[in-house]
Amino acid sequence: MLSRTREDKHFWVKFPLDVMAMLAQLSGALVWPILQWTLPDAEAMTYPWAVPLGLILASFGWWEGFVEEKSKVAPIRWMWRVRDRMLDGSRYFTYLWVSVLKVIRIIHCELR
Repeated sequence: MLSRTREDKHFWVKFPLDVMAMLAQLSGALVWPILQWTLPDAEAMTYPWAVPLGLILASFGWWEGFVEEKSKVAPIRWMWRVRDRMLDGSRYFTYLWVSVLKVIRIIHCELR
């Protein structure tokens, strides 16, 4: 949504759809847990804050697909440069060690 320009042929169709999609996602991520706090204790979730927190943390892995090199928004261009540097090879070196640490953690948890 932040990277769309008015020169796009279907901007006036895509922009309202983007806004509606964002509102739908926010309603599921924020309104539903807030409503859980208003329910009686027997029906309410134990940890309603976990839903928005989990969604936010899960979305950290997807940001790379939504940045553009020629965006008019400066933070998006900066994120593109970060993404570009990560793809130069440092990411795979990091993933190598992170995967080993994950295996060790899983084995440790299984042996407990």
